[in-house]
Amino acid sequence: MAEFTENRDFRSVTLVDRTGRGGAELIFDGVRITLAKGKAEFQVPRFVALWLFRTQKEFVWTSEGQFVNRFAVRDADPEFLAEVGPEAGDTSPIALDTTRAEGWDTTGVERTNTRTVAVNLPLNLLRERQGTNSESGVFAERKG
Repeated sequence: MAEFTENRDFRSVTLVDRTGRGGAELIFDGVRITLAKGKAEFQVPRFVALWLFRTQKEFVWTSEGQFVNRFAVRDADPEFLAEVGPEAGDTSPIALDTTRAEGWDTTGVERTNTRTVAVNLPLNLLRERQGTNSESGVFAERKG
């Protein structure tokens, strides 16, 4: 993955959240790019958008049964679309299928023999992780 500081092309593009919900977060080279809830558009550097569409990070299932990118580029230039494909310029709204795992294409997975495995942890570990037993317990000697 290219690093944020290695990129010299800081042209920006407008990403559109096709769900219209907002509340999304992208992490590129440790830099957190957030989209507030209810906000449908935000500006990102062009190289971040290229990375997003090349890696297929934000794919979701629609209620029509399509596995598509959640984001699109508003008024994408032809050069950008030639690099990542014409679907990156499709800003039409989508409705999420909430019955499927978001971001995973699970159509080819056999699910007939699935089972849930219960993991039992000792209570002292649970309390330690929750911060209720920080002075005494398994990790007390790790202070400082």
